[in-house]
Amino acid sequence: MFIELDSICQNCCYYFSDCSNLTDDFRNGFGVCLRNDDFNSYIEENEEILENSDFSYCIELYQEKRFDGNREACPYFEPLEIIDIEDADNEDYETIQLDDAQLDRMLEEYLQSQDYEKLLEMLYSSDEEEKTDALAVLFKCTYLGGKEAYSSLLKYYKALPPVISINDTHFRMKILEVLITMQHSNEEYRIDLIDMLINELYKTPSNNTTRQLYTQILKFLDRCPEDIVADKLLWLLEKKKYSSKMKQNILSVIYK
Repeated sequence: MFIELDSICQNCCYYFSDCSNLTDDFRNGFGVCLRNDDFNSYIEENEEILENSDFSYCIELYQEKRFDGNREACPYFEPLEIIDIEDADNEDYETIQLDDAQLDRMLEEYLQSQDYEKLLEMLYSSDEEEKTDALAVLFKCTYLGGKEAYSSLLKYYKALPPVISINDTHFRMKILEVLITMQHSNEEYRIDLIDMLINELYKTPSNNTTRQLYTQILKFLDRCPEDIVADKLLWLLEKKKYSSKMKQNILSVIYK
């Protein structure tokens, strides 16, 4: 069975402590939350951060953002899953060791077993719980490398109606966080995502309601190759009128 954990940051799957030889944070209970977008570019370039919790590649940023993991968790808390094996000595208990090929095959079978058309239908349901369940499955499959799950999320995002409330903004940001995190694994993903986000900026007004969404999109585009995004953003400025401040924000992405 699963052990129920207290709702504190260090029990959350987004919380990571540095395990390099530069700090004693793993032992002392300090770490960072990887929901923080500031770490995204480092994670894209260094697999060691997620695989070995090695923050030596961005130690200054890590030390700036670190905090005591014993504090009360935020609303985005997602507990780690820890299995309690109560009777490992039982004769019926058997340890199964799988090699990489077997694990890859199991993962592929899991991803292929999902009914993505059904999940998309659920996303358009008026039942919020059903919609939430469908998103959770698509998020999980996308993080596991599922191309069809990623494409389904992208398709769903493209079809969303215009933003009219702050809840709409936050909902989009939640989906974009997944898409932006996983786009680095496939060049086609990146191009499709960039095109979609340029269109999102074009159809979405720039105001207080959408400010956070604009910030998230421009931060991502700022990390993309200039030769890919510059012409697209220049087109946007030709087609749409912005305030002088927002225009300057966009120009700063074009002319880095």
